[in-house]
Amino acid sequence: MRSIGSSPHLPTIQLCSTILSFLLSILHSGTLISGKLTPRVSIDTEVEYGRNVTLRCVLPRSLVFYVTNANTVITTIGGINSYGECYYTDSSLKDKYNITAIPIGGLLTIINLENSKYGTYNCSDAFNARNSEGIDVFPVKRGKHNRGYSCKSLPYVMLFAAIYALS
Repeated sequence: MRSIGSSPHLPTIQLCSTILSFLLSILHSGTLISGKLTPRVSIDTEVEYGRNVTLRCVLPRSLVFYVTNANTVITTIGGINSYGECYYTDSSLKDKYNITAIPIGGLLTIINLENSKYGTYNCSDAFNARNSEGIDVFPVKRGKHNRGYSCKSLPYVMLFAAIYALS
């Protein structure tokens, strides 16, 4: 006997609602561009020498984090598989980085930012490396209201690196 107000279609409605919420969150995050899921990378914390820096990657599928340093050496840090499980390409990287799965993406925390960890951090689709976005991470001299510096354009990085080196 069914209780009053219940519907045999309630599980279907809940599933449709969940799928619709997921699709709307993808659209809202800006990751769906011309039918292609594109990662979005942002910095969640201040960029300061000696502190942890957290990067957020919005991509609702398997993803990989990697960094390109000033000498153009690329290091694949690890990622998140389709089951939401985090992995590292080398166990020694667990002391330098923390990878956390979140709904629709992942977080990469750079532990104790130092000179050797400066570079362009990328998040890419694990199945299509061309589908990638990066963000440059390095600190600047801190002024009274300076929150650190990050950008997505290499010419600006080179300009600020030159200014930083000369000051």
